[in-house]
Amino acid sequence: MLRGNYRQNIFHTDKDRNYFLKLLARTTEKYGNKIHVYCLMDNHVHIVIEVARVPIWKIIQSLTSTYANYHNRINECEGHLFQGRYKAELVKDEQYLIELLYYIHQNPLKAKMVTNLNYYPWSSHPIYNGDKEQQWITTSYLESILKKYIVNNDNNYREFLRNKNKYISETQHFHIDDNGYLTITDNVMKKINSEIPINITTLTISKIAEIVCNDIDVDLELVTSSSLNQKACMARSLITYFCHYYAGHTIKEIAYFFSRQPDSISKTMHKQLKASHPIKLHIRSVENKLKKYVIE
Repeated sequence: MLRGNYRQNIFHTDKDRNYFLKLLARTTEKYGNKIHVYCLMDNHVHIVIEVARVPIWKIIQSLTSTYANYHNRINECEGHLFQGRYKAELVKDEQYLIELLYYIHQNPLKAKMVTNLNYYPWSSHPIYNGDKEQQWITTSYLESILKKYIVNNDNNYREFLRNKNKYISETQHFHIDDNGYLTITDNVMKKINSEIPINITTLTISKIAEIVCNDIDVDLELVTSSSLNQKACMARSLITYFCHYYAGHTIKEIAYFFSRQPDSISKTMHKQLKASHPIKLHIRSVENKLKKYVIE
């Protein structure tokens, strides 16, 4: 998911949307990736992308930087268009994927932008529905999955939309909030269940580190050292969590702050967040301290 900085609109006209789709199509030629599903909203975008040899960060960086340059030039403005780092989750299985197909396409309906999905041209819904062709969209894989669930039907996708409860299990991976934002409830975010908006993009890594260290009562020098002290390890994980998920800093940037490898920082954070009960208490406490920095 790509979101506008401070939730600002990233698309203002149909020309903007068409240009973004042109760039999205270009990635399939340039990088060999496949686009399975997409939906352009006013201030955010959802894309289901299958990468080949080129890593996803490079594809998204190329897409967003090119579009941001276009947007700022057309609108005669400066600064960041997109909010921090893109949000990405790995699609784990077929059930997960067809849920994603359904909920991404439901975004405009849930956000009350249209009363009928067939009136919204800025998603892959019209392609799956058989109303429009787009050569760079890969529909065959998802259609093959739907055929496993639905037989003897003229249009499996339409049947899927009409009776989705027959094909999607009760345990859902996704939720669309009242603003039309689709939330992917991965294990870490689901367990923590944050109560404040994840938007403190004005805060530096140093400032967040200072707030976390004060909350845990641990010296920052100890946290940034190679110490395996329990408090220091907990503080590193919390700093990484809030910097990455709330402030939009990349794992690479956070790892540089700690003079560590990105993989090590990420794995340690997820391990502690899933297993440690004390860390949950500090998450709530730090959240309360961060409330005054939240961008509305």
